[in-house]
Amino acid sequence: MLATPRKKLGTNWDTLALVTATLVDKKGVRVPGAEDLITFNISGPGKITAVNNGGNASHEPFQANKRGAIQGRCVAFIRAGPGSGTIVLTASAPGLMDGSLSIRTPPSSPRE
Repeated sequence: MLATPRKKLGTNWDTLALVTATLVDKKGVRVPGAEDLITFNISGPGKITAVNNGGNASHEPFQANKRGAIQGRCVAFIRAGPGSGTIVLTASAPGLMDGSLSIRTPPSSPRE
């Protein structure tokens, strides 16, 4: 399951969307012991700038599209690229259902 408080994402260089991937069971309940490797894929005018899981002992790179979940969660940081449209982020893991969400990027204003 993917969630973010942002439904729109501006194209300013410092504007990011934090997307949380939560591993849930068939009833939608978080599985706190899940440590599956989550792969993020993006389409549309956006980019995955970093991934994380909050694990101090993790040696996985931040600038990637994969991250192992810790306590059933990991996050992806999304930045809008040039242009407007809809960014679609999909998270997948072997043996689990994919999750996806959409974030709109409005046309750039002359002040950005």
